[in-house]
Amino acid sequence: MNKFLEQFNFKKAAAELGVSVWQTPNVLFLVMGIIIALIMAILFYFSKDYSDPRVLIISECLTAITLLSVGSSIINSVVDIARLNRLKTRFLELASNRLKDPLATMRWELEVLLERTDGDLNVKQRKIVDSIVESNESMINLVKDLLDIARIEDLETIQGEDLINLDALLRSIVYENKNYADSKKIKVDYENEATGYHVQSSKKLVKIALENLVSNAIRFSRENGNVAIRMKGNGEKIKITIADQGYGIPDSEKNYIFSKFFRASNILAHNIEGTGLGLYVVKKIVTGARGKVWFASREGEGSVFSVELPLYNQDQK
Repeated sequence: MNKFLEQFNFKKAAAELGVSVWQTPNVLFLVMGIIIALIMAILFYFSKDYSDPRVLIISECLTAITLLSVGSSIINSVVDIARLNRLKTRFLELASNRLKDPLATMRWELEVLLERTDGDLNVKQRKIVDSIVESNESMINLVKDLLDIARIEDLETIQGEDLINLDALLRSIVYENKNYADSKKIKVDYENEATGYHVQSSKKLVKIALENLVSNAIRFSRENGNVAIRMKGNGEKIKITIADQGYGIPDSEKNYIFSKFFRASNILAHNIEGTGLGLYVVKKIVTGARGKVWFASREGEGSVFSVELPLYNQDQK
């Protein structure tokens, strides 16, 4: 029912496609249906008293011409939107790739600077350098998210053919985020009850999705908090839950949590860095891999994000 009603949220569709409301496919199809119904009603009204077959032929021709004209307009609009989306994706990929290397070089040079001047900088100088490092890191994260969006546009790429050991993948993600968690004094606890299970998809993209969820759980948790990662399997599907003790999500904003560039108001109030793209990327990757992702959250208490993926079945080969 929600999916059906979502089709009539024309403003949201227009915002996602970057076009006016009147250019969205759903509105165009609705207008097309109304026009055809009106023409058929008018033609029926004027031709019902005529027995001449020529009247019927002319009526059918007029209906067909109208249908073709409106249909052509809709098809052209959809083609234009698809073309613009493809150009946008190419631009994002090109721009992000061009920005990635200079930013990485800048980070390396900043690290060298800090090592060589350790203890020689006064408080003001150290504050300036730390601000540059923080800005550089924010730009690197933004470029990373933009590259992720460019990668997930292709459904075949998401589905992939890699045989993924999720236990090993999650352990590597926890290890890679250890320093980040330690810097915030957050304990990350990982427990696996599905040893030996595998899924088939793109390993690189599945890692991006799970990494986003783990890093989000750490980022949005308060100091001295806990992040609990659990994995369970039932023979057909594997479920991963990532629970934090962070700020939670306001009830009025839960419907927008997987939207592009959306950030919860309580997170903005705490000035926590982010692009608002991470969960959008997670949703696209997980659904593209024939899985599903959902969450439960209470503001002020934390959130639990769950991912369910179909297990690899050797018989499907």
